[in-house]
Formats: sequence, structure tokens, C-alpha cells
Amino acid sequence: MKQFIEKFITSETVTKEVGDVSNFKAWLTDFKLDAMPQAAINELVEMVGVAEERSKIALIDLMRLIFIYEGSAAHILYKHWETFDLSIFQYLLCLDTKDASNKVLHNYHLVSLKMLGNIYQTTSGLEFISESHTSE
Repeated sequence: MKQFIEKFITSETVTKEVGDVSNFKAWLTDFKLDAMPQAAINELVEMVGVAEERSKIALIDLMRLIFIYEGSAAHILYKHWETFDLSIFQYLLCLDTKDASNKVLHNYHLVSLKMLGNIYQTTSGLEFISESHTSE
């Protein structure tokens, strides 16, 4: 996953749409999931917004891994929920789900489901999901 993400962050898509993701690049050298700075999380969320197919899956999988840490989960949920929702869940609505042989779509669903499960691993995640405006 790390090598795939390293390749994506230097892509033309990221350069044009997000810009320099220096905080994320700095964090990626250590790759400490429990110590991802908020600035790097902000860049990660932006990249999820512009990524497609396998790149989006890899970034969502990374988010799945950092969701089990209280600080990361709280930051994403309370600061980036709208972008997070649009980039991941609303994106699903745009995909052709009728093709049962589409492995990319299958993997996208699988990693998204696992990521949602990890939201419930933290106190912030439980509180956020339980709030009435979120469930609406």
C-alpha cells in the first residue's frame, strides 16, 4: 500500500488538484499510523477527493487504518465529514453496481465497509455516529 500511495502523491492529479502534499509526504517517511499530524490528515482527505479507482481504494484503506486512533478519527469526523461523505459514500452512488465481475468496485465496497467498522473502535467515532444530525 505504501508504495502505491507514494506513486500517487507524485502524480499529475495530485499536483494539479491538491498541490504539494508536503505534510503527508513527511509523515509517509515514518508511516506511524498512531501519530499522523492533522495537516497530513487534511491532505489525505483532499487526495481521497480527487483519487479514483485503485488510488482511491488505497487511500481509503489508509484512512481505515488511522480511524482506530482517537485523535485521527475525531479530526476526520468532526472537521472533514462532508468531504469524507462526498468523496467516499456519494462516490458509490456514481458507480455502476450492476457489473458483478467488477473487482475494483468489489474492493471499493469491501474497504469502505471495513473503514466504517473502524469508526466504531473509538469513543469519538461512537459519539459522532450516535449524533442525530449525523444519522440523518
